[in-house]
Amino acid sequence: GEHLRASWFFASRDYDYARAVRDDAGNLQGIITLRRTNTSAGGSMWLNTIFLLAAGLVALGLAVLVFYLITTRLILSPVRALRDTAEAVQQGNLDTRSDIHTGDEFEDLAEAFNLMVQDLAERQRQLRAINASLEEKANQLAERNVELFEAARVKDEFLASVTHELRTPMNRV
Repeated sequence: GEHLRASWFFASRDYDYARAVRDDAGNLQGIITLRRTNTSAGGSMWLNTIFLLAAGLVALGLAVLVFYLITTRLILSPVRALRDTAEAVQQGNLDTRSDIHTGDEFEDLAEAFNLMVQDLAERQRQLRAINASLEEKANQLAERNVELFEAARVKDEFLASVTHELRTPMNRV
């Protein structure tokens, strides 16, 4: 048969090959052996290792860059926009709306947030109208209360005058 062996010897690569030579009857006639040493194999291996590591680092750098861009643009940017809108609403600006067009759940969330702010603004308008109405009624009640107080004072004066006028003739009688 044949035998093949490759081994490292420091920075060189050794290749051994052996093959049996037989006649037509199958008797062994001899063995052919070859030995070859490649001294540049170690340098090539180190060069390939350096290229492989460099390619891996470039691929890792590109993967990190793509991950950063995807995270920043697709996830963090809509969240920051919603946060800014929420802060504006918290400060009392109910005319602020979130303008996110990503075509995903963030856009649905922005639309729900906008509807909530719109509903909040409508309820605030209704409350202001109710407060104005209540303030007007409170003013009317205050005016009515002043009129009643004045009527009570006039009544007390009238009773005091009538009592005085009735007492004077009664005293004479």
